[in-house]
Amino acid sequence: MNLEQAPLQVVWEMTRASDAVCEECRKQQPPGRHPDELTTAEGFRLIEEVKRFAPPGGSLPALVFTGGDPLQRPDLMQLVQYAIDLGIPAEVNCAHSALLDADAMEDFCRAGVKRIVLRTDMPGAPLAALGVARQMSLDVEMETAIHAGTIPHLDAIAAIAAQAGVKMWTILFPVCVEPGHPESDLRAAEYEEAFETIWRISRDAPFAIRTGNASHYRRFVARKLMESGHVEHPQPAPIASQREAWELAGVNAGRGLVFISHLGDIHPSGDLDLLAGNVRTEPLVEVYRGSSLFRALRDPDTREGKCGDCEYRCVCGGSRARAFAMTGNFLAEDPRCFYHPGPMPHGQRPMERIEMA
Repeated sequence: MNLEQAPLQVVWEMTRASDAVCEECRKQQPPGRHPDELTTAEGFRLIEEVKRFAPPGGSLPALVFTGGDPLQRPDLMQLVQYAIDLGIPAEVNCAHSALLDADAMEDFCRAGVKRIVLRTDMPGAPLAALGVARQMSLDVEMETAIHAGTIPHLDAIAAIAAQAGVKMWTILFPVCVEPGHPESDLRAAEYEEAFETIWRISRDAPFAIRTGNASHYRRFVARKLMESGHVEHPQPAPIASQREAWELAGVNAGRGLVFISHLGDIHPSGDLDLLAGNVRTEPLVEVYRGSSLFRALRDPDTREGKCGDCEYRCVCGGSRARAFAMTGNFLAEDPRCFYHPGPMPHGQRPMERIEMA
Protein backbone atom coordinates (compact mmCIF):
# COMPACT_ATOMS: atom_id res chain seq x y z
CA MET A 1 0.00 0.00 0.00
CA ASN A 2 1.28 3.46 -0.94
CA LEU A 3 0.96 5.51 2.27
CA GLU A 4 0.99 8.73 0.25
CA GLN A 5 -2.31 7.68 -1.29
CA ALA A 6 -4.05 5.71 1.44
CA PRO A 7 -3.70 5.03 5.16
CA LEU A 8 -3.35 1.64 6.77
CA GLN A 9 -6.00 2.64 9.30
CA VAL A 10 -8.90 5.06 9.41
CA VAL A 11 -9.90 5.50 13.04
CA TRP A 12 -13.42 6.79 13.66
CA GLU A 13 -14.20 8.03 17.16
CA MET A 14 -17.92 7.36 16.94
CA THR A 15 -18.69 8.92 20.33
CA ARG A 16 -16.91 10.13 23.42
CA ALA A 17 -19.60 8.73 25.67
CA SER A 18 -18.11 6.15 28.04
CA ASP A 19 -18.69 4.79 31.50
CA ALA A 20 -14.98 4.04 31.94
CA VAL A 21 -12.39 6.33 33.51
CA CYS A 22 -9.29 6.59 31.35
CA GLU A 23 -6.24 8.65 32.31
CA GLU A 24 -4.99 9.08 28.76
CA CYS A 25 -8.33 10.01 27.09
CA ARG A 26 -7.93 12.79 24.55
CA LYS A 27 -10.19 15.25 26.38
CA GLN A 28 -12.42 15.33 29.37
CA GLN A 29 -15.96 14.94 28.14
CA PRO A 30 -19.27 15.23 29.99
CA PRO A 31 -21.09 11.88 30.27
CA GLY A 32 -23.49 10.99 27.49
CA ARG A 33 -23.39 11.35 23.75
CA HIS A 34 -22.75 14.68 22.07
CA PRO A 35 -25.82 15.96 20.19
CA ASP A 36 -23.73 16.83 17.14
CA GLU A 37 -22.07 13.44 16.65
CA LEU A 38 -22.01 12.15 13.08
CA THR A 39 -25.43 10.68 12.34
CA THR A 40 -26.02 7.19 11.01
CA ALA A 41 -26.47 8.58 7.50
CA GLU A 42 -23.25 10.58 7.81
CA GLY A 43 -21.55 7.42 9.07
CA PHE A 44 -22.65 5.59 5.94
CA ARG A 45 -21.16 8.38 3.81
CA LEU A 46 -17.91 8.24 5.76
CA ILE A 47 -17.68 4.49 5.18
CA GLU A 48 -18.29 5.02 1.46
CA GLU A 49 -15.49 7.57 1.48
CA VAL A 50 -13.11 5.04 3.06
CA LYS A 51 -14.00 2.70 0.19
CA ARG A 52 -12.65 5.34 -2.21
CA PHE A 53 -9.11 4.82 -0.89
CA ALA A 54 -8.83 1.45 -2.65
CA PRO A 55 -6.59 1.49 -5.73
CA PRO A 56 -7.60 -0.80 -8.62
CA GLY A 57 -6.92 -4.31 -7.42
CA GLY A 58 -5.44 -3.01 -4.16
CA SER A 59 -6.36 -3.45 -0.54
CA LEU A 60 -8.49 -1.14 1.58
CA PRO A 61 -7.44 0.43 4.86
CA ALA A 62 -8.89 -1.00 8.03
CA LEU A 63 -11.69 1.04 9.58
CA VAL A 64 -11.49 1.13 13.37
CA PHE A 65 -14.73 1.95 15.19
CA THR A 66 -13.70 3.45 18.51
CA GLY A 67 -14.69 5.94 21.18
CA GLY A 68 -15.28 6.57 24.05
CA ASP A 69 -17.33 3.43 23.98
CA PRO A 70 -18.65 2.66 20.49
CA LEU A 71 -21.14 0.22 22.01
CA GLN A 72 -23.00 3.23 23.38
CA ARG A 73 -24.14 3.94 19.83
CA PRO A 74 -27.19 1.81 19.00
CA ASP A 75 -26.29 1.95 15.29
CA LEU A 76 -22.82 0.44 15.80
CA MET A 77 -23.62 -2.96 14.31
CA GLN A 78 -25.53 -1.40 11.44
CA LEU A 79 -22.51 0.71 10.52
CA VAL A 80 -20.02 -2.11 11.05
CA GLN A 81 -22.07 -4.41 8.82
CA TYR A 82 -22.21 -1.76 6.10
CA ALA A 83 -18.41 -1.43 6.12
CA ILE A 84 -17.94 -5.19 5.93
CA ASP A 85 -20.47 -5.45 3.10
CA LEU A 86 -18.33 -2.93 1.16
CA GLY A 87 -15.25 -5.08 1.70
CA ILE A 88 -13.65 -2.83 4.31
CA PRO A 89 -11.81 -4.65 7.12
CA ALA A 90 -13.67 -3.57 10.27
CA GLU A 91 -12.22 -3.46 13.76
CA VAL A 92 -13.99 -2.40 16.95
CA ASN A 93 -12.07 -0.91 19.85
CA CYS A 94 -13.85 -2.04 23.00
CA ALA A 95 -10.92 -1.22 25.28
CA HIS A 96 -13.00 1.04 27.52
CA SER A 97 -16.42 -0.55 27.10
CA ALA A 98 -18.48 -1.65 30.06
CA LEU A 99 -21.09 -2.96 27.61
CA LEU A 100 -18.97 -5.64 25.99
CA ASP A 101 -20.45 -9.06 26.73
CA ALA A 102 -20.75 -12.42 25.03
CA ASP A 103 -23.81 -11.30 23.06
CA ALA A 104 -21.95 -8.30 21.64
CA MET A 105 -18.98 -10.47 20.68
CA GLU A 106 -21.32 -12.96 19.04
CA ASP A 107 -22.77 -10.10 16.99
CA PHE A 108 -19.26 -9.10 15.94
CA CYS A 109 -18.47 -12.66 14.87
CA ARG A 110 -21.71 -12.97 12.92
CA ALA A 111 -21.05 -9.69 11.09
CA GLY A 112 -17.50 -10.67 10.15
CA VAL A 113 -15.61 -8.14 12.26
CA LYS A 114 -11.90 -8.48 11.53
CA ARG A 115 -10.74 -7.75 15.07
CA ILE A 116 -11.76 -6.33 18.43
CA VAL A 117 -9.45 -4.39 20.74
CA LEU A 118 -9.40 -5.22 24.44
CA ARG A 119 -7.43 -3.62 27.22
CA THR A 120 -5.19 -4.84 30.01
CA ASP A 121 -2.58 -2.61 31.66
CA MET A 122 -1.41 -4.92 34.44
CA PRO A 123 -1.13 -8.72 34.83
CA GLY A 124 -3.94 -8.84 37.40
CA ALA A 125 -6.49 -7.03 35.21
CA PRO A 126 -9.81 -8.81 34.45
CA LEU A 127 -9.36 -11.11 31.46
CA ALA A 128 -12.79 -12.69 31.06
CA ALA A 129 -13.42 -10.97 27.72
CA LEU A 130 -10.15 -12.36 26.32
CA GLY A 131 -11.29 -15.88 27.14
CA VAL A 132 -14.73 -15.40 25.62
CA ALA A 133 -13.25 -13.92 22.44
CA ARG A 134 -10.91 -16.88 22.10
CA GLN A 135 -13.78 -19.35 22.52
CA MET A 136 -15.58 -17.58 19.67
CA SER A 137 -12.44 -17.57 17.49
CA LEU A 138 -12.66 -13.77 17.33
CA ASP A 139 -9.38 -12.06 16.52
CA VAL A 140 -8.21 -9.89 19.40
CA GLU A 141 -5.77 -7.01 19.61
CA MET A 142 -4.66 -6.39 23.18
CA GLU A 143 -3.90 -2.83 24.22
CA THR A 144 -1.67 -1.75 27.11
CA ALA A 145 -0.92 1.80 28.23
CA ILE A 146 2.58 2.04 29.61
CA HIS A 147 4.07 4.10 32.42
CA ALA A 148 7.18 3.65 34.55
CA GLY A 149 5.43 1.14 36.81
CA THR A 150 4.30 -0.98 33.85
CA ILE A 151 7.76 -1.72 32.44
CA PRO A 152 8.63 -4.48 34.97
CA HIS A 153 5.33 -6.23 34.13
CA LEU A 154 5.69 -6.33 30.33
CA ASP A 155 6.84 -9.94 30.28
CA ALA A 156 3.87 -11.03 32.39
CA ILE A 157 1.43 -9.10 30.18
CA ALA A 158 3.05 -10.61 27.07
CA ALA A 159 2.48 -14.08 28.56
CA ILE A 160 -1.21 -13.24 28.95
CA ALA A 161 -1.34 -12.11 25.31
CA ALA A 162 0.27 -15.34 24.15
CA GLN A 163 -2.02 -17.51 26.27
CA ALA A 164 -5.08 -15.65 24.97
CA GLY A 165 -3.96 -16.06 21.36
CA VAL A 166 -4.07 -12.36 20.53
CA LYS A 167 -3.06 -11.31 17.01
CA MET A 168 -1.45 -8.01 17.98
CA TRP A 169 -0.28 -6.28 21.14
CA THR A 170 -0.44 -2.50 20.95
CA ILE A 171 1.66 -0.77 23.59
CA LEU A 172 0.56 2.82 24.07
CA PHE A 173 2.90 5.50 25.37
CA PRO A 174 0.48 8.24 26.49
CA VAL A 175 1.40 11.73 25.39
CA CYS A 176 2.35 14.20 28.09
CA VAL A 177 -0.14 16.99 27.37
CA GLU A 178 1.06 19.33 30.12
CA PRO A 179 4.37 20.99 29.18
CA GLY A 180 4.71 22.28 32.74
CA HIS A 181 4.52 18.75 34.18
CA PRO A 182 7.06 16.63 32.27
CA GLU A 183 7.23 14.17 35.15
CA SER A 184 3.90 12.72 33.98
CA ASP A 185 5.74 11.22 31.00
CA LEU A 186 8.49 8.61 30.93
CA ARG A 187 12.03 9.92 30.79
CA ALA A 188 13.91 9.29 27.55
CA ALA A 189 16.04 6.62 29.24
CA GLU A 190 12.87 4.85 30.42
CA TYR A 191 11.63 4.69 26.83
CA GLU A 192 14.84 2.86 25.90
CA GLU A 193 14.39 0.49 28.82
CA ALA A 194 10.86 -0.30 27.64
CA PHE A 195 12.06 -0.67 24.03
CA GLU A 196 14.70 -3.22 25.05
CA THR A 197 12.06 -5.32 26.76
CA ILE A 198 9.56 -5.00 23.89
CA TRP A 199 12.24 -5.94 21.34
CA ARG A 200 13.26 -9.01 23.31
CA ILE A 201 9.64 -10.14 23.65
CA SER A 202 8.91 -9.50 19.97
CA ARG A 203 11.60 -11.89 18.74
CA ASP A 204 9.68 -14.95 19.94
CA ALA A 205 6.16 -13.61 20.36
CA PRO A 206 3.38 -15.43 18.47
CA PHE A 207 1.73 -12.03 17.85
CA ALA A 208 2.70 -8.75 16.21
CA ILE A 209 3.68 -5.80 18.39
CA ARG A 210 3.27 -2.14 17.65
CA THR A 211 3.74 0.98 19.69
CA GLY A 212 1.54 4.07 19.92
CA ASN A 213 3.20 7.48 20.18
CA ALA A 214 6.62 5.86 20.30
CA SER A 215 7.71 5.88 16.68
CA HIS A 216 11.31 6.01 17.93
CA TYR A 217 10.86 2.32 18.74
CA ARG A 218 11.26 1.83 14.99
CA ARG A 219 14.61 3.61 15.19
CA PHE A 220 15.49 1.16 17.97
CA VAL A 221 14.34 -1.81 15.84
CA ALA A 222 16.17 -0.57 12.74
CA ARG A 223 19.39 -0.19 14.72
CA LYS A 224 19.03 -3.70 16.11
CA LEU A 225 18.43 -5.13 12.64
CA MET A 226 21.41 -3.26 11.22
CA GLU A 227 23.67 -4.47 14.02
CA SER A 228 22.59 -8.05 13.39
CA GLY A 229 23.07 -7.74 9.62
CA HIS A 230 19.39 -8.18 8.72
CA VAL A 231 19.19 -4.79 6.98
CA GLU A 232 21.88 -2.52 5.56
CA HIS A 233 20.23 0.89 5.62
CA PRO A 234 17.69 2.62 7.90
CA GLN A 235 15.03 2.96 5.21
CA PRO A 236 11.30 2.11 5.32
CA ALA A 237 10.61 -1.54 4.56
CA PRO A 238 8.08 -2.75 1.99
CA ILE A 239 4.78 -3.51 3.65
CA ALA A 240 4.52 -7.28 3.40
CA SER A 241 2.77 -7.92 6.70
CA GLN A 242 1.21 -6.08 9.62
CA ARG A 243 4.26 -6.87 11.73
CA GLU A 244 6.56 -5.23 9.18
CA ALA A 245 4.15 -2.35 8.61
CA TRP A 246 4.24 -1.25 12.22
CA GLU A 247 7.93 -2.00 12.78
CA LEU A 248 9.65 -0.50 9.76
CA ALA A 249 7.24 1.08 7.26
CA GLY A 250 7.41 4.52 8.88
CA VAL A 251 3.74 4.70 9.88
CA ASN A 252 3.07 7.87 11.83
CA ALA A 253 0.40 10.50 12.38
CA GLY A 254 -0.82 11.51 8.92
CA ARG A 255 1.30 8.84 7.25
CA GLY A 256 -0.67 5.63 7.29
CA LEU A 257 -3.05 6.96 9.94
CA VAL A 258 -6.03 9.30 9.86
CA PHE A 259 -8.47 10.02 12.68
CA ILE A 260 -12.09 11.16 12.45
CA SER A 261 -13.56 12.72 15.58
CA HIS A 262 -17.10 12.20 16.82
CA LEU A 263 -17.93 15.58 15.24
CA GLY A 264 -16.41 14.63 11.88
CA ASP A 265 -13.16 16.58 12.29
CA ILE A 266 -10.19 15.10 10.41
CA HIS A 267 -6.95 14.81 12.39
CA PRO A 268 -3.64 13.06 11.61
CA SER A 269 -4.10 10.89 14.70
CA GLY A 270 -6.15 10.74 17.87
CA ASP A 271 -3.36 12.38 19.86
CA LEU A 272 -2.31 15.05 17.36
CA ASP A 273 -5.18 17.47 17.74
CA LEU A 274 -4.56 19.53 14.61
CA LEU A 275 -7.49 20.11 12.25
CA ALA A 276 -7.20 19.31 8.55
CA GLY A 277 -10.89 19.43 7.63
CA ASN A 278 -14.27 17.91 8.38
CA VAL A 279 -15.94 14.99 6.63
CA ARG A 280 -19.24 16.86 6.57
CA THR A 281 -17.82 19.39 4.15
CA GLU A 282 -14.65 17.88 2.63
CA PRO A 283 -13.85 14.49 1.06
CA LEU A 284 -11.67 12.43 3.40
CA VAL A 285 -9.57 11.04 0.53
CA GLU A 286 -8.67 14.51 -0.75
CA VAL A 287 -7.81 15.77 2.74
CA TYR A 288 -5.55 12.80 3.46
CA ARG A 289 -3.76 13.04 0.13
CA GLY A 290 -3.63 16.77 -0.39
CA SER A 291 -3.89 18.86 2.77
CA SER A 292 -0.80 20.87 3.66
CA LEU A 293 -0.83 19.40 7.19
CA PHE A 294 -0.80 15.78 6.00
CA ARG A 295 1.78 16.49 3.30
CA ALA A 296 4.11 18.07 5.85
CA LEU A 297 3.71 15.10 8.18
CA ARG A 298 4.58 12.68 5.37
CA ASP A 299 7.71 14.60 4.34
CA PRO A 300 10.63 13.54 6.56
CA ASP A 301 12.62 16.56 5.44
CA THR A 302 10.26 18.91 7.28
CA ARG A 303 11.44 17.60 10.67
CA GLU A 304 13.34 20.04 12.84
CA GLY A 305 16.09 19.69 15.41
CA LYS A 306 17.75 16.31 15.77
CA CYS A 307 14.73 14.59 14.16
CA GLY A 308 15.58 16.48 10.99
CA ASP A 309 19.23 15.45 11.18
CA CYS A 310 18.55 11.82 12.09
CA GLU A 311 19.41 9.03 9.68
CA TYR A 312 16.27 7.25 10.90
CA ARG A 313 13.83 10.04 10.11
CA CYS A 314 12.22 8.02 7.28
CA VAL A 315 11.42 5.01 9.46
CA CYS A 316 10.77 6.92 12.69
CA GLY A 317 10.09 10.63 12.33
CA GLY A 318 9.52 11.06 16.06
CA SER A 319 6.18 11.40 17.81
CA ARG A 320 4.54 14.41 16.22
CA ALA A 321 1.86 14.37 18.93
CA ARG A 322 4.42 14.51 21.74
CA ALA A 323 6.43 17.23 19.97
CA PHE A 324 3.28 19.32 19.56
CA ALA A 325 2.07 18.72 23.12
CA MET A 326 5.40 19.64 24.70
CA THR A 327 6.67 22.39 22.37
CA GLY A 328 3.64 23.69 20.45
CA ASN A 329 5.41 22.79 17.18
CA PHE A 330 4.33 19.55 15.51
CA LEU A 331 7.52 19.46 13.41
CA ALA A 332 9.91 19.88 16.36
CA GLU A 333 12.22 17.11 17.51
CA ASP A 334 10.69 14.46 19.74
CA PRO A 335 11.49 15.62 23.29
CA ARG A 336 11.60 12.04 24.56
CA CYS A 337 14.02 10.49 22.09
CA PHE A 338 17.20 9.10 23.64
CA TYR A 339 19.19 8.90 20.42
CA HIS A 340 21.58 11.55 19.15
CA PRO A 341 22.20 11.31 15.39
CA GLY A 342 25.47 11.95 13.69
CA PRO A 343 28.88 10.41 13.11
CA MET A 344 30.03 8.12 15.88
CA PRO A 345 33.37 8.79 17.57
CA HIS A 346 36.03 6.17 16.89
CA GLY A 347 35.54 3.04 18.95
CA GLN A 348 32.09 4.00 20.25
CA ARG A 349 29.16 1.65 19.74
CA PRO A 350 26.20 3.24 17.84
CA MET A 351 23.76 3.24 20.76
CA GLU A 352 26.29 4.81 23.16
CA ARG A 353 26.05 8.28 21.64
CA ILE A 354 22.99 9.45 23.55
CA GLU A 355 21.28 12.32 25.27
CA MET A 356 19.63 12.10 28.65
CA ALA A 357 16.23 13.73 29.09
